[in-house]
Amino acid sequence: MKLVTSGYLLRLFKEHDKNTSLTRPNIRLFAQRYGIFYEAHEKAWLIDFDAFMKTIIPKECHTVNGISRIRRINEAVKIYNESHSKQINREKIEQYLNSGKISYYRYANEIILNYDELEKQLERYYNRKRKKK
Repeated sequence: MKLVTSGYLLRLFKEHDKNTSLTRPNIRLFAQRYGIFYEAHEKAWLIDFDAFMKTIIPKECHTVNGISRIRRINEAVKIYNESHSKQINREKIEQYLNSGKISYYRYANEIILNYDELEKQLERYYNRKRKKK
């Protein structure tokens, strides 16, 4: 078990994705909610790195180079619509979240999801739809 601080995890994600939706408080809450081993100290939380990565990015490569983009649902809609010709909405994303095909968690009133998984699922959907025509 490799213990790292919540600040280290945040810096790791920010290094690979400066627009990540992760913050130190929601990293800590995520560890608590999903039963990831952690030690809370006065100045820092130490969190099990491997368990955290396997939980937050369960369907992706767990290497430093394989860090997924983590986004709030509204940000995901905006990013996708800006970069693709097919437009989506929040309801479309919620369908995928309910199907279990995309990793996500709730923090306060927000849904935070793995954007890379969402993009792959939408590409598969639109490719299948194109082939049927």
